[in-house]
Amino acid sequence: MTALIGSSAGFSYCENTRFDVRADIKDGLSNIPYGPSSRVPNANATNNWISSEPAKNNVFGISTSSGSQGSPYGNLKAAITSVSASSKWVAMGSQSASTIWLWTFADFEQNPSFPADIEESVTGYGRLIAVSDSQLAVGSQQDVFLYDINANNKALTNKQLIKPSGASSSFASAIALSALGLVVSEHEERSAGTTVWWYPPGAKEAQALPIPSRYLQAGQDKVFGYGAALAASDSMIAIGVPGQGSVVVLDKTASGWQEIGISTQAVGAATRFGAAVAIDNDWLAVGAPGENKVYLYLCN
Repeated sequence: MTALIGSSAGFSYCENTRFDVRADIKDGLSNIPYGPSSRVPNANATNNWISSEPAKNNVFGISTSSGSQGSPYGNLKAAITSVSASSKWVAMGSQSASTIWLWTFADFEQNPSFPADIEESVTGYGRLIAVSDSQLAVGSQQDVFLYDINANNKALTNKQLIKPSGASSSFASAIALSALGLVVSEHEERSAGTTVWWYPPGAKEAQALPIPSRYLQAGQDKVFGYGAALAASDSMIAIGVPGQGSVVVLDKTASGWQEIGISTQAVGAATRFGAAVAIDNDWLAVGAPGENKVYLYLCN
């Protein structure tokens, strides 16, 4: 049974909004081919983000500087369908080739030529990818793999996760990885979303993350579009719910999960707010494709 925030023992709901809108940003880089993207920590001014355009087999380094249109990386071996970066690693995946690639951050900055392939004979392997400073998560068609990364030789040790017995065919629709562990959702954005699972560090079996009770009607255990997007920091998990035009932010405290309030007064109902999320310490970014905007929040 899925635990609910708001009415269950051990969980609480933050009534006071902690995340307030700092800015709403319209697309000022319309010529950049948008695809899966990842912020690159500690990057120089010409490479703050990595973004891919699978249809044209391109990967771009994008700066947030005004007027920047991004610079493409060459020598691509396949259409890149997923990208991720941490302060130590840059990772990319190709669903069509069932292959991933892993660089140290320093190697990628100096010479982003492709290293040796890491392949798996699993359908859709490389469809999703997420990397932290010590681990790598790779999504396939209906599963997810978690690896420890050897910092000396980039060797990967499979953690052999156990897929939840109650998981649906939409398992591993979205993933996120941080010091909190691996977060995996199963959702259909235009139908009822189901559960978001959490593999805490060191655990091979998943736990169901709680759904705030205000999202559920009597007798329901599913929420429209719940988990369509995921992001995780060292203490918080952001869950996009574009079917409801909202985002759930859960804070891991000593007493359990606490929901953090988000100001959405300026957000329209049909904007698909929550279709993309990113979180980094006190900052939260939420995509609203229907408005062609990104809402930027600062935690107060």
